[in-house]
Amino acid sequence: MKILKMGIFSFFFLILFSGTTIRGQLSTDRIFPEATKGFFAISDVNELEQKWGETQLAQLISDSAFDDFRVSLRTQLENAWTTRFGMKLSDLLTLPSGEIGGGLIALPGRKPGFALVMDITGNQEAVNQFLIKLSRKISSSKKGEVKKERFVIDKKAVDATVFVFPPSDDCPVVRSAYYINLGTILVVCDQQYLAELLLTRLAGKTQNSLCDVPAYLATIERCLENGNETSPLVRYFICPLEFGEAVRSISNLSQEERNKISPFNALAKQGFSGIQGVGGILNFACDNYETIWQTKVYIPEPSQLSLKMLSFFNVDELSPPIWIDHQASCCSFLTLDVLTFFNNFGPVFDEFLETEGAWNDILDSLEKDKNGPQVNLRTELIAHFGSYFSRMTFFPENARETGGKVVFALDIKPGKDQAVAETLHRMFDTDPEFKQISFGDDVLWQYVPLKKQRRSTRINSNQVPRPNVASQPVSDEETILKNGVFCVSSGFLFVANDAEYLGQLIKNADEGKIQPITNNEQYQKIKDIIQQNTKEVGHFIEGYSNNSEGIRVNYELYRSGKISEGTLLSSRILRMLLKSPDQLPTEEIDVDPTQLPPFEQIQHHLGIGGYYGTVEEDGFFFKGFSLRKQ
Repeated sequence: MKILKMGIFSFFFLILFSGTTIRGQLSTDRIFPEATKGFFAISDVNELEQKWGETQLAQLISDSAFDDFRVSLRTQLENAWTTRFGMKLSDLLTLPSGEIGGGLIALPGRKPGFALVMDITGNQEAVNQFLIKLSRKISSSKKGEVKKERFVIDKKAVDATVFVFPPSDDCPVVRSAYYINLGTILVVCDQQYLAELLLTRLAGKTQNSLCDVPAYLATIERCLENGNETSPLVRYFICPLEFGEAVRSISNLSQEERNKISPFNALAKQGFSGIQGVGGILNFACDNYETIWQTKVYIPEPSQLSLKMLSFFNVDELSPPIWIDHQASCCSFLTLDVLTFFNNFGPVFDEFLETEGAWNDILDSLEKDKNGPQVNLRTELIAHFGSYFSRMTFFPENARETGGKVVFALDIKPGKDQAVAETLHRMFDTDPEFKQISFGDDVLWQYVPLKKQRRSTRINSNQVPRPNVASQPVSDEETILKNGVFCVSSGFLFVANDAEYLGQLIKNADEGKIQPITNNEQYQKIKDIIQQNTKEVGHFIEGYSNNSEGIRVNYELYRSGKISEGTLLSSRILRMLLKSPDQLPTEEIDVDPTQLPPFEQIQHHLGIGGYYGTVEEDGFFFKGFSLRKQ
């Protein structure tokens, strides 16, 4: 089970480096200071292992058919990831006996730093042996220095073991790790001032803690009150912009990168600092759920400036449009005031370009340049859209070779189809980066980007920014919207990644040949749960996924030794976990998947999942879940 524990923790550990009293005697959110900008806590690592082991996915991986793969995966994880404190992932989950919490702390005027606090009651000897082993390893390899340091807190002396690591490929500066064994609590951090701060707090000489931060309390308490998950296995919290800026300040950026505008500062200037916190909880094996998570986005004050773009609104029900087929692997629906989004987009666009008025220049050039489309984007296009977004993904049998088919759609106000189509004709017909494809009565425009010469960031309002056409298309890696296809039909503006699939989908919908997703029993199970949770308040977003269909493509790639070709988020996370920080993107991952059983043998272990989101007075609330396979 160690590999399962390592995988779970690594996910949250990577999120961290990229309240409320609960079970156990130690509640780490009361130890971390209010200057903590990112935080996670596993309430009990042993219970986490137990609850994870009760899930069908864990039971599947524990099957003897996975033995060879599991061994190679464990080895690769151990070799790939050693934390900034000199620990391996297995150490982080075997040393604690109860809660473990980690956080990024950013005090004004201080270099941000990372810290871990863990309950080691009953595991003191294991911790001592770990420190001895790590000291010997560093001393014998001569790849660092081990020393002792003494802190005096409230007239009491506290000793710390300090490991000093020299510069390396993945960390070009000297770094330190302070280990302080207090008997039942182990404190680990990467800076001296953090060691003093945490020891002072543990001695009772404290100022406000993370539990006193309104955003932390609001997010965690909101998630706890939504169900029976009163003792979450995992809780997490982040102050998005401050966390991002703190990580950026200590990242290994070149001088050129540091001179660029900080995206976090740019968003803060345009009102996104109104998002004061994002926090939530996660549990495994609750009732009929495999996993269940809840997240609160805390925005206590009315949105200002470009934050107004997040103009979602609740409805009683989100009904799937007729073109979403019952075989869809996943689908989602969203309501958004499109015009409000458009009207507040310009300032944040200008901020990122560091060019005041750039967005208005683009709009003026589209409308007024005699050589351009002469389109008023706001009145002739955006104003004709409704407020209902839909998305569908379908994985055909040959998805391993062709990839999944993805279709987005935005509804058009009644009677405005022709107006939208005419506007797109004016915009795309003369644009060399779009080509027309006729499909029955419909016209599809496919995006085929061409190489461009550099041009000034500042846009002349008297000239449309048309590209200088090169002799050949750019590579797939440079394509912003690979194979992007646009079409107006049946009251929707469609955007898809496959022209033939989109054309046939529209044709089948028009001819009544599609069995709607509402005929899918799996989808209806998820829909019923969402309706039960939202019937009193409504919601603005919901989603459904057939996990087995979504995983099939990536599983077959793993099984054939082509992990690097996986395209879904699960593939990217796995690649990230299995590569050491200094590995090149092109280097192969040393995992032997050839002994994995055929997908048909594991498919019955994979259930379905869903999520929903609700607009609230102080932000947004989201809940997601996956069900046990019956």
